[in-house]
Amino acid sequence: MLGIGIAVSMDFLLGEGLGSGWREAIAQDMARLFKIKVSSDSIAVDIGTTAAFLLLGAIGAGAGYIFVRIVRSFFQLLLSDE
Repeated sequence: MLGIGIAVSMDFLLGEGLGSGWREAIAQDMARLFKIKVSSDSIAVDIGTTAAFLLLGAIGAGAGYIFVRIVRSFFQLLLSDE
C-alpha cells in the first residue's frame, strides 16, 4: 500500500514538472501498441493506469509474502528445540 501511495503521489506532485506522468506514458504506450491516437484524458488510459497500479501492488504483495515466509522460517529454525 505504501508503494502504491508513493507512486500515485509522485505522479501527482512531479508528473507535470518532469514532462510526463503515468497517464501520459500509458497513453504513449497504448498509441504505440494499438497504432491509434489516444489522449491522456480518455477512459482507456484510466483503465491502463489502474491496471499498472494494481500490477505494482501485486508485485509488492508477492515480494512481501516471500520476505515474510523467509523471516518466519528463519525464526522457526532459531527457536526450534532440535
